[in-house]
Amino acid sequence: MMLRLSKVAIYIFGYLVVRLLQNPLSVPCWVEATQEDEVRVVISPEQLASMNGKDGSDMWLSILGHVYNVTAGEEYYAEGGPYEIFVGRDGSAAFVTGDFTPEGAAKDFLEELETHQILQMEDWRIFYEEEEKYPFVGYLQGDLFDESGTPTERWQRVQEIIEKGREERAEKDRLRAIKIEERKKQREARLAAEATDKEKSAEL
Repeated sequence: MMLRLSKVAIYIFGYLVVRLLQNPLSVPCWVEATQEDEVRVVISPEQLASMNGKDGSDMWLSILGHVYNVTAGEEYYAEGGPYEIFVGRDGSAAFVTGDFTPEGAAKDFLEELETHQILQMEDWRIFYEEEEKYPFVGYLQGDLFDESGTPTERWQRVQEIIEKGREERAEKDRLRAIKIEERKKQREARLAAEATDKEKSAEL
């Protein structure tokens, strides 16, 4: 147990030293290790805003309070790129509304968006989570995660909406599959009937 904790401590120390040398503002405001050895790196809004690709800094974005380093996608996220609005902020709403303005990025998605849209935001978060070239950096301190990276009540509400959205999506997929199967059977029955009519006509 002590050896495992030591490795975690060494990793955290090394990470902070490297980030400090690269950019003092990029050092997370808080790093917490839980009893399960989970390391939670927390990023302040000011630190996120500073990671905008200018003056040689990396480019970070946040979606649903999860911060990712998108520097590898410079052609998309750098100034003048199609997705520059997402860099240095949490622009969760804009991912699904297409409103790539500061106002659109700052929209309160819980109050203004529908369930299926919030689920689509989660789909985008999963995309970044699974994309190797966009590594996870930490949790954004704010209304979804507090200063120690602990999920807030608002995050729990988001999770409930996402779960509801998944259930609704699954039901729609089920009904769609039923309709597709029904159309397939109808088409097969029609083709069979046409074939039978041709056989009868040939006999005449």
